[in-house]
Amino acid sequence: MPDILVIPDIHHKTRMADAIMGAPLEQRADYVVLLGDYFDDFGDTPEISAKTAEWLKQSLARPNRIHLMGNHDLHYRYWRHEYMQNPWAGWTIEKARAINDVLTPDDWDKLKWFHHEPHGNRLFSHAGLHPGMLPPLNGDDGELKVRDALITACARATRALEAGGRHPLFRAGHARGGEQPVGGLVWLDWNDEFVPFEFHQVVGHTPVREPQVCYYEGEQKRYQFGNAGSTTPGKNATLASYNLDTHLRHYAIINDNNIRIYKTGDILK
Repeated sequence: MPDILVIPDIHHKTRMADAIMGAPLEQRADYVVLLGDYFDDFGDTPEISAKTAEWLKQSLARPNRIHLMGNHDLHYRYWRHEYMQNPWAGWTIEKARAINDVLTPDDWDKLKWFHHEPHGNRLFSHAGLHPGMLPPLNGDDGELKVRDALITACARATRALEAGGRHPLFRAGHARGGEQPVGGLVWLDWNDEFVPFEFHQVVGHTPVREPQVCYYEGEQKRYQFGNAGSTTPGKNATLASYNLDTHLRHYAIINDNNIRIYKTGDILK
């Protein structure tokens, strides 16, 4: 299995992200997955947003980095759609203009909705995939069948967005003030809506004090806090998934079917 460096929600903390991805960490990893939400933070400005956009544009050109789309990026990508304009989530028209003066449609198209790593059956997305977001599958689902169904669903949802419409795959659920039962790939709430299924998922989006792992132990859904070091749950756990959004106080390296979580403060010592 390749070594994967995972960077959760940045929210303008580009210097910290660069420190994490600096040598020797990025050299040691086969590739980097950034979980989205590059923009928006308390008290930010159009000028700060433009600087983050410049950083993202340069980062998108790096061949060993996979950039995922977050909800705080989505409303700038489709900022001309009135229903995407969410001031309560930090969106302003001034920031939208500043960001899109830097990022072109070709730049935005480089952001992915998800990434699937077949070694270890891991699914990376900003907020997580709920089984209710996919159409019913016949017979033995299997990871490849579910992955292919997700690819098709994302393509349809993207076409809807491009046409100015909406799609549940990219909308908020009840837990985040939305109209649908659960959120989509960029909106699923970890605390109230996440359900382990099919994949070992790695997500951000829902802020937590310490990284968390969610898994099934028999029929019981359980959560476990993680700290620096291994957070692998017990041998009876199944479908373990991880939430790494701690305001960039942590990051992770995945290898040999294990996930190891580190404190970002340690790299600054």
